[in-house]
Amino acid sequence: MSAPAGPPAPEPRSPAELRIRIDEADGATVLVLAGELDMTVAAKLSDALTTECSLAEDRLVVDVSGLAFMDLAGLRRLLGLHSRLLGEGRAGIIVRGASGTVLRICEITGSTWLLSDSGRDLEIGRRYADMSLTDMFVAYFALGGTADFAGMVAHLRGSEKVLDAHQQDVAAHALNERLADMGCTEHLLSYAAG
Repeated sequence: MSAPAGPPAPEPRSPAELRIRIDEADGATVLVLAGELDMTVAAKLSDALTTECSLAEDRLVVDVSGLAFMDLAGLRRLLGLHSRLLGEGRAGIIVRGASGTVLRICEITGSTWLLSDSGRDLEIGRRYADMSLTDMFVAYFALGGTADFAGMVAHLRGSEKVLDAHQQDVAAHALNERLADMGCTEHLLSYAAG
């Protein structure tokens, strides 16, 4: 007689399946993503984010180094989470470890500012101040800013650090003037040189 067959062995996990893990690093909550983040699993990410982003004290770090693929639906979920955290008065998310298609989708959509601390605070401040890129540049230039428009945009998008500390402060001051006029003093930007 042979032994009764037990339950079948579980199927191996697909490398494309989205896997989510929560870590702590340097006092920050880190959401680690691996596999593929596309429209078929974007809801799974939203469920995890609803539960886990409440753990983040201020800024949530999203590590995408383990993602092999991300489409626009995945990026929308990350941007939605960022906006939600900002709406709660927190610093939003920062995305780390982007490469391949993940980096490319951020570049194509102009979302590289999520990937870098360079220009990030200015971009977030610009959004709070509800200023277009042109309006921000004009206000910056009027205060003595010396970067050109293309350099300002590159800096805000995090693609390159164009503004030194003084020029970042000039841009921050332009935004702070607008934020103060709007009564949004809780969103005033810090100065690098101060």
